[in-house]
Amino acid sequence: HTNVMNVSKVLVIANAANSGYGRIRVTILSAEIPRGGDMRFSITVTNFLGTSHTDTINIKKLNIPAPAITILGANPFSTTTSATLTLKSTAELPSYTCVDFALLNSRMSFVWHEHTGGFTGDLADTSRNPRYLTIPAYTFSALTEYEFTLVTYMTDTPYINNTASVVVSVSQQSLVAIIEGGSYQQYGRDTSFSLDGSSSYDPDNEAGSISYTWSCAGATSGANCSSLTMPVDNSTL
Repeated sequence: HTNVMNVSKVLVIANAANSGYGRIRVTILSAEIPRGGDMRFSITVTNFLGTSHTDTINIKKLNIPAPAITILGANPFSTTTSATLTLKSTAELPSYTCVDFALLNSRMSFVWHEHTGGFTGDLADTSRNPRYLTIPAYTFSALTEYEFTLVTYMTDTPYINNTASVVVSVSQQSLVAIIEGGSYQQYGRDTSFSLDGSSSYDPDNEAGSISYTWSCAGATSGANCSSLTMPVDNSTL
């Protein structure tokens, strides 16, 4: 009960700071959360219009020392099929009190996993930095979610470990229509011309064909070309 009171006091002080605007970071000391304790923390951000958004994180304190690991960025993490995904993490050695000094000089190892089963690519050695996971573009499917977990453990003592997870949400992108030659072209009165839309593409590279529909309207009036009255050329008989 005392631990909960201490945590609540820290948050009350943080919320009252900066003339009531609150602090963007809070630090909870180790002694203020009991071993094996589970707590849920939330932050609500509000702008001057009164619009708010809340994010929540669950914190569990283990009964043994463990590396501190964080996957940077939002959770869920939004990306697209055509983008290369890079997940970055930070890791710190465990805080030891009554542990052999040799552990203080131990190395950490990192292993990435994907839990939905929807990703079947390689997760090992995707980056020079094992804390980073890099997935090439056009690996994911649009409108799909994947869950990646990073397991960090002491190389010589694997039972001292910790994990962090992030959901990757792949959104669908709009088709891109392109007419070659830019947005404005000009031709002489007796010159025929062709319009080329072959560079149009689907950023998600989805299977299936793309249909093409052409239309025409007056540049200033917006009227359909079939109803336009072309100006009389008095120089031609």
